[in-house]
Amino acid sequence: MRLTRALLRIYRGLLFLYPQDLLDRRGQDMADCFADLVAEAHGRRGTLGALGVAARTYIELPVSAMQAHRNPTNKKKRRGSNTVETLWQDIRFGIRSLLKSPGFTALAVLSLALGVGANTTMFSMANGVLWQQLPVPEADRMVRVLETNRGSGRMSLANFTDISDQSTDIFDGTLTHVLSSFSITSDDLSRVAHGELVSKGYFDVLDVEPALGRFFDADTEGVAGAPLVVVLSHHLWNDGFGADPGVVGKVVRLNNHPATVIGVAPESFRGTKFGLSMDLWVPVRSWASVAGLDDWEDSRDQSRHLMVARLAPSASVDDANAGLEVIAARLREEYPVENRDIIYRAYPERKGAITRAAPVLLDLIGLVMLGASGLVLLVACGNVASMLLARAASRETELGMRTALGAGRRRLVRQMLTETSLLAVLGAAAGVGLSFWLSPLRSRYMPSVPFRIAIDTSPDGRVLAFAVVTAVAATFAAGLLPALRGSQAGIGSLLRGAGTGSGAGKGRGRLMGAVVTGMVALSFATLFTAWVFTSSMAEVRSLDPGFETENGLIATFDLTLSGGTTEEMPAFVEELLGEVEAIPGVRSAATSLNVPLGDMVWFSTVYDDRRSYDQDEDGPRAWQNVVSEGYLRTAGTQLLAGRAFTRDDDADAPLVAIINQALAERFWPGEDPLGRRVRFGKPDGAPSAEVVGVVVTGKYTSVAEGPVPALFRPLRQAPYTRTTLMVRTDVPPATMTAPIREALGRIDPDVSMFDVKTLDQHYLASLWLFRMGSEIALALGLLALGLATAGLYGVLSFSVGLRRREMGIRIAMGAPATSLLRAVAVQSLRPTCVGIAIGAGLSVALSSGLRSVLVGVEPKTLESAAVVTIALLLMALVATVEPALSALRTDPVRVINSE
Repeated sequence: MRLTRALLRIYRGLLFLYPQDLLDRRGQDMADCFADLVAEAHGRRGTLGALGVAARTYIELPVSAMQAHRNPTNKKKRRGSNTVETLWQDIRFGIRSLLKSPGFTALAVLSLALGVGANTTMFSMANGVLWQQLPVPEADRMVRVLETNRGSGRMSLANFTDISDQSTDIFDGTLTHVLSSFSITSDDLSRVAHGELVSKGYFDVLDVEPALGRFFDADTEGVAGAPLVVVLSHHLWNDGFGADPGVVGKVVRLNNHPATVIGVAPESFRGTKFGLSMDLWVPVRSWASVAGLDDWEDSRDQSRHLMVARLAPSASVDDANAGLEVIAARLREEYPVENRDIIYRAYPERKGAITRAAPVLLDLIGLVMLGASGLVLLVACGNVASMLLARAASRETELGMRTALGAGRRRLVRQMLTETSLLAVLGAAAGVGLSFWLSPLRSRYMPSVPFRIAIDTSPDGRVLAFAVVTAVAATFAAGLLPALRGSQAGIGSLLRGAGTGSGAGKGRGRLMGAVVTGMVALSFATLFTAWVFTSSMAEVRSLDPGFETENGLIATFDLTLSGGTTEEMPAFVEELLGEVEAIPGVRSAATSLNVPLGDMVWFSTVYDDRRSYDQDEDGPRAWQNVVSEGYLRTAGTQLLAGRAFTRDDDADAPLVAIINQALAERFWPGEDPLGRRVRFGKPDGAPSAEVVGVVVTGKYTSVAEGPVPALFRPLRQAPYTRTTLMVRTDVPPATMTAPIREALGRIDPDVSMFDVKTLDQHYLASLWLFRMGSEIALALGLLALGLATAGLYGVLSFSVGLRRREMGIRIAMGAPATSLLRAVAVQSLRPTCVGIAIGAGLSVALSSGLRSVLVGVEPKTLESAAVVTIALLLMALVATVEPALSALRTDPVRVINSE
């Protein structure tokens, strides 16, 4: 009775959720009736029976009260009320029906939850990467202008100025930005900050309002020679300055240069560098003046700047590209050497950012995230459809009875679709919950960089809307065919009994076999994609990056952060390397301006000094690096010919260079490149360097790239203030961080070391796209395989149940066990083999698309198809075992007695 009293208290509380004007004053009577029903059920069927009666009674009793208060005189109102009543009746009946089959309900909801959850998760990742726009007003008018003849898309500041001046008819405003690192210090703050050097109209073009203070004055700030000012991000203001409103007007030091804080950006704005959250913004021209970067202003060889523009209200992206073609032609004519073959293209802001950063990303996400997850959803719908078909067959007697009592086919279809809709609602809710639960796992696919990642992949309104649409589509995909099939039940079903008619059974078996065939075909396509990506990832890992990844540590530092100069770098590096190599466990150490497969990229045009070039002719663009002596030994880069750099290759010695095999074959195929000379930047008038060594061709910007020309120069002849220390150890490299930091502090305590990581971590970070694609595809493939296995098992179990009479008679007649097993196996393998054949055809079409996505890695089509075929056949075998054993356990005596 304690259970009855507890349920009664809950019931009376929930009763108030119903409209009180309809319930009138019958609440007490209904509560008393409820108590009697629950007590009776508890006495007859125990606790579970009482809970079941409580659930049904809570739904039915208040509705009965509502029906008693309908107005029979208003026909229009009665029709509407009847419609609502019928819908509510269908929902109540559907709930009762699903509660009667908890196993079926749980499996169906789980299948839909996995399908919807996989799609919602993949869509949320694609939404965060592809479709989220800059948090600025009218973000759809923002475009990126890329210098497409250069791999990075960057342009010179001088070219940007010319484009800005000549594009007022197509752009409402233009801006440029450059990623940079700063040492920011004040009375109570000292840290390395990552920000952007921006043009003077940066915030005006973006139409962003400050959270505190103001932004740059285009007339007096952000011009060459102007006092240095800085805008802080909301994060840095809160984390570094304690959200102090008095920070405006405060003077801080950026790389030991005084700068006045003039404002704080809003919390939602994190900069225009794709995927990264900036700490601060500094005007590029005033920074160039104080930092000694005057060549940025006029040189057209310094292609460092990324351009963003706001389209004029009447202009489109096509209009912008037409105008940019005219401007590019004019710049090629005015500056034929620096702007040879220059091309500008405008893209929607997000697409331009992704295309520039990783050309493979759009196809990769579109295929793996959305395509494979869509296949999984279809497999899940097929699984539920097969379960609904089996359930409809088991309800033939019930449906036939309803038909005999006057229910039309439309009514039956609506009732069964209502039940499927309830499953879809539960599956969608569980799927969205699964997507939220998986949100933290998405961070494992983000690249490891020293900046804060600003890609939000958490579900938002657009993702939830997608989940709703997906659930509706799943409802009709999974429920329409079973509803149409089940609604065909007639009075004949009552006469012959549910599922005993051979004709109906055969027809139903063919329909369920077709569903299984579709599931297997879609699973084949999903597994094929998964295996191709997995094998491709293995091939990528086996590629030689041109340097050893084991037992290595890298750390970046910049002398300008402590006020150092370029001229001080060679002596500083020499002292640092001496201190580091004296640390126990260090095998060797060196420095390099760029680390292969890193964020810093420097390409320049290289010319053969012995040949002349026409005005419209260009040399190859080569990846360049500036390294200290000992770099080749420390990096593990193989020297094929010649020598490495030495201490004698200093500023007073003739210029020298080491090139890779790809550049040697480009200039002097089949010849000895040693002793030849190359020029940098210009074919005439530029200094030339003697080739003293040739190294293997490595990977410099992407592991999937083809042979890229590369050139190395000695640090003593081309010093830079920023460099990366590389250490090769005989002990775990992570243990070297503290000793190296101490050694750096002994030389100059003001120099900060950042972006510290092992070479293996650095290499794995460069594989994040491939790792993401392979792991997601593999997870989706295994999910599809599991759903297909469950669907095939359900169909076989149902089929064996329908044939139990036949099985019993065959056993009574002395049929051997092998014939029964053969019959079940044939019923399993027939749709599986047909599905494999159809799936193989789909995979042939997919293979061409996969080749374009997996740049530089040829998919192993035949190997993948063979592996997937074996996996699906094993799946069919696993799904067949229990139904086959069930057939063998059929008792012929019980079957005959039941007849």
